[in-house]
Amino acid sequence: MDDGIDCVDITEIEPVVTPAMVQAEFEKLPLPLGEISLQPSDGVVLVNVGAIFYTTQEATASYDVDIIGQAVHIDAFITDYAWHVGDGSPDVHGRGAPYPDKSTLHVYTAPGGVQVTLTLTWDATYTVDGGPVTPVLDTTTTDSPPVALTVVEAESILVDSFD
Repeated sequence: MDDGIDCVDITEIEPVVTPAMVQAEFEKLPLPLGEISLQPSDGVVLVNVGAIFYTTQEATASYDVDIIGQAVHIDAFITDYAWHVGDGSPDVHGRGAPYPDKSTLHVYTAPGGVQVTLTLTWDATYTVDGGPVTPVLDTTTTDSPPVALTVVEAESILVDSFD
């Protein structure tokens, strides 16, 4: 008698990778922290002159992981570069580049020591067993190790003119 109920051997059902599982794995990936480069490169900055921050960090990273026995490929990419300049000023945003680019220039207004850090915001897409490309649920961040800067005032000195 057919009562409309089909029995399925549970061992034949493939486990399903959920977006939450991928998000959890994404947040555990060893994403790059971002290397800080700056100008002037000696770590000494003049008051009211400024420093240029930039990174040469690759903007993408790819990972192959296994989630419940399924092959998951994750393509991560940076969506924001936030420079914490260490003096209480708002963050400076952008990848930056060496001088003459001034897109990530910050001018310090008082002497002292500061710690600069870079927070990278990462987003990603993923595929499960070569299936469709799907965005992850949320971004994640990485923070660089701090770089110490010394902000100094220049001293003006009058000199005799040459005759």
